[in-house]
Amino acid sequence: EDWQERSIETVVHVDELRAATPQAYVALWRYLAELDLVKTVKAGERPVDEPLPGLLTDVRAVRVGPLLDFQWHRLLDPAAALSARLYERPGTAVLEVVDPAGGWAAGTYTLEVGDDGHGVCTRTPGATAGVTLPVGVLSGVWLGGGDLRAAGWAGLAVEHTAGALAGLAALLRTAEPPYSGT
Repeated sequence: EDWQERSIETVVHVDELRAATPQAYVALWRYLAELDLVKTVKAGERPVDEPLPGLLTDVRAVRVGPLLDFQWHRLLDPAAALSARLYERPGTAVLEVVDPAGGWAAGTYTLEVGDDGHGVCTRTPGATAGVTLPVGVLSGVWLGGGDLRAAGWAGLAVEHTAGALAGLAALLRTAEPPYSGT
C-alpha cells in the first residue's frame, strides 16, 4: 500500500501474464482491475496486439508503453523459413531477396501456398520477381508481423508487378502478430 495525502497511490507490477483461453485472459485482467486499494496496474512486455483496451468501456484508461514483440530474425535460408510456417490464405508470390551483407539469402524465390495453409518456397533463378526486398525486410515480416506496405513506401521493398507487394503482404500476414515473451 502507498498512501499520499489520504490518496491511494499503490501500483501493482505484473511481471508475466499468460492465459490458455480468451475467457481466462479476461478473468485475469478483471481480477487485476478489481484489486482493492490499487491505483495503477503496470504490465510490461505485452504483445503488440494487446487486446486489453478492447475489454474496457474507456480505451483511454490504458496507457500503452513501448510496443515489443521480442522477435529478432535474420533469415539465412528464405526457402526453408517460408516453407516451415503455416499461412492463413492461399496464393503465390515471386520475390527477389537481396542481401547487402553478401549472405546466402540473396536470390529469387517462388512461394506457393495451398488451400490447406501449407507453403512451399523454392529458389527459382531466372524467374521474374514481382517484388524485390532486402533480407532484413523479409526477416521482419516472415512470421506475419511488420508492415510490408510501409517498407514499400520507404523504398525498401520495390514492386515490379502491380499488386505484387500487396499480394505478398496479404500472404504473409497473420491474424495474430508474432510474439515471444522473454
